[in-house]
Amino acid sequence: MKLNLIKKIFILISFMFLFSGCTTVNETLITSYESLKEEASSVKNYVSEKFNEVKSSVAD
Repeated sequence: MKLNLIKKIFILISFMFLFSGCTTVNETLITSYESLKEEASSVKNYVSEKFNEVKSSVAD
């Protein structure tokens, strides 16, 4: 009986560590994704500005 209780407690603690690790990975992925979206937006704006500069210089 006591051995079963110890096993259950060990399994519970193991799952707690596993799920907390999954949460940390999930937060890291979300943060990375948001950062990637911001950087993509910056690159898009930069390319658009340079395109407009070249377009206006060709039109002149």
